[in-house]
Amino acid sequence: MAILESQLWLRFDGVDSAYYVWVNKVLVEYAQGSRNTSEFDATEHAHRDGPNEVWVRVYQWWDGTYIKDQDQWWLSNLDAQYRNATLQPTVDVLAKQSGTVALNLYELSKNGGAVIGATEATVTGDGKVELSLGVQEPQKWTAETPYLYQVELSLQNPSGKPYTVQQRIGFRKVELINELMTVNGVPIQLRGVNRHEHHPLFGRAVPMEFIKRDRHEGT
Repeated sequence: MAILESQLWLRFDGVDSAYYVWVNKVLVEYAQGSRNTSEFDATEHAHRDGPNEVWVRVYQWWDGTYIKDQDQWWLSNLDAQYRNATLQPTVDVLAKQSGTVALNLYELSKNGGAVIGATEATVTGDGKVELSLGVQEPQKWTAETPYLYQVELSLQNPSGKPYTVQQRIGFRKVELINELMTVNGVPIQLRGVNRHEHHPLFGRAVPMEFIKRDRHEGT
């Protein structure tokens, strides 16, 4: 694809925590979240033959500030014996015609790339699609053995090219059992602290030299 025909995207790897984005004085998008990655399509507003101006207005507070003021765990779904698992993605679909959402689970290429399982669902337009794929005795993820699999989601329709996204996942179950924190039924110990660093001028974008000085002075 020629450069002049390609899309131009703005990517923010983390903003704390709600903001508007303008490109050449045109409002492009609004986003919010706890330093989540966001991408904006700036193709229609960017000048390819000259300089561009990007403005970002960041708000300190938003409607989810107090909800997001916590550490969060996203847990996989293993059964009570920690043997089998169920992969249950919910997919937001934007489609002008009917098609198929396919879910495939693979071993990583370094582990042979074998197909672990697959399922699919029919879509008739915009909406949410819930899929469920049972996985028999997968390798479990732990901090010591972070075993991962490859997940592939594809949206297919008879007249167009499939749109596919991939992501690596692991299977684990985190619980409190007898007042002990466990991963896959095994008690664990946590070492370290939950450290929220910040800089008086740069906020959460802390320079490396500042981190080293702070650690040295604190010892």
